[in-house]
Amino acid sequence: MNIQLTRSKQLKALLAVLMAMTIGLAMSLAFAQQAWAEIQVNATSGAYQYKAWLSDDGSMAGSVAIDKYTGSATKVAVPSSFTYNDKTYSLYNASDPDEPWCWISGSAFGGVKSTLQGVAIPAGVNALESGAFAGFSSLKVVAIGNTLSQFGDGTFSGSPNLKTYYISATPASGGYNHLVTSDADTNCVNPGIGQDANGNILEGVTVYCKAGSEVEKHLKYINSKSKNGNQITIITSASDPYAKALSTDFAGITPDGGSGNTGGGGGGGGGPLAPGSIAQLGEDGTALGKGASEATAEARILTYSDEKDPAGSVFYLLKAKVKKATAKSVKLGWTKVAGAKRYVVFGNMCGKKYKYVKLTTTSKTSITFKKVNGKAVKKGTYYKFIVVALDSKGAVVSSSKTVHVATPGGKVGNDKKVTTAAKKNKVTVKVGKKFNLKGKATPVSKSLKVRRHRNVAYESTNPKIATVSAKGVVKGIAKGTCDVYAYAQNGVFAKVKVTVK
Repeated sequence: MNIQLTRSKQLKALLAVLMAMTIGLAMSLAFAQQAWAEIQVNATSGAYQYKAWLSDDGSMAGSVAIDKYTGSATKVAVPSSFTYNDKTYSLYNASDPDEPWCWISGSAFGGVKSTLQGVAIPAGVNALESGAFAGFSSLKVVAIGNTLSQFGDGTFSGSPNLKTYYISATPASGGYNHLVTSDADTNCVNPGIGQDANGNILEGVTVYCKAGSEVEKHLKYINSKSKNGNQITIITSASDPYAKALSTDFAGITPDGGSGNTGGGGGGGGGPLAPGSIAQLGEDGTALGKGASEATAEARILTYSDEKDPAGSVFYLLKAKVKKATAKSVKLGWTKVAGAKRYVVFGNMCGKKYKYVKLTTTSKTSITFKKVNGKAVKKGTYYKFIVVALDSKGAVVSSSKTVHVATPGGKVGNDKKVTTAAKKNKVTVKVGKKFNLKGKATPVSKSLKVRRHRNVAYESTNPKIATVSAKGVVKGIAKGTCDVYAYAQNGVFAKVKVTVK
């Protein structure tokens, strides 16, 4: 498919300027004869190589291709400027987001195709070439700034672990949005957002986007055409999703210029930073995963307002739960984790407007709170908590799932237990076969309503033996045994032993 883009500013100074993007095969740039000459240059700036078209006096860049990333960081934030001949050229112009016109070429990140876990694409980048992030086996999260208006064919298709998107872009209706397949309104080709190479929606995909945007419209279209029954979870707001990504999944990640994810240490080539560094992410690429620094985990939690479990959190290690709740106090408890020297507890009242605050640090495995965020615990009120276990160097050993608890004295209550369809909490399946646990949480009292911040959730202690879906469907992967936990929002759980033959 050929896309022609008119650059209005240069029409005033040129006879004609046409840029043709062949998305699906390659993107090429062809300029018509111009009264005002542009000079093509190849620039290396930090960990990136650029092709740029500069004015003949070098005063400005008309078009820029981010041609190659030469670093090795697992999470990168693409720079919004580059340097050539000691002059810095910005990719972002607030008064005219199309000047310069910038795109990421289809092979730019090919060198980290099997290791890249996250990429933040800032304002200033206008287009992604065909297949720019297709078939990236490790990619988990993508953030897109508000100037990106064109997605090439199959931009994200066939990246099986890419489950989280933050898209601030609000492309206009029609034309070249390239967000859906065979849409009669836009005649566009699917870039693979939330889908595999065959167009099937992946399980567990979440997209944060602007409310009322064309992105939201097209994602709903994708859901309406789902081939396998899966749906993309669409979370909309008036705020900037890209800014949210920088404070959450990309906390501590600054533009990668070739000396690591941030300027705060870590060695050359964009490799992992040392434990304790503010930018140290976990082994799973999240701010709360094993190996993440205390500062990174704390920054993530303090800016987290979602009522669901944050990425990187794990249930079966800490098993954080409410041990006792009264009208004036909450006793929180957890299991001692090997290698953990101290535990940091965060909490606040439930509700998205109440962000987490750091409550305490302790070496114990339980603590009673009579105050939360400096205020006395109130009766009939929901509270939320997260526990982070740290080793002697300040690196995360494990982060708990979110614990939600209601204090007595009101009309809301908690769950007493979780039951499953597994007899005596044991399941035997063959490799490739499935079993539905059908987990159910039973309230302490029928007269008290349990406000569901989330339903019963599931977790396997060894996904290489058996996996479990968000709906509780266990699938045998390889011969062996493992445990699957079904747990409620206040931490009560059922432990199911799974044997795969």
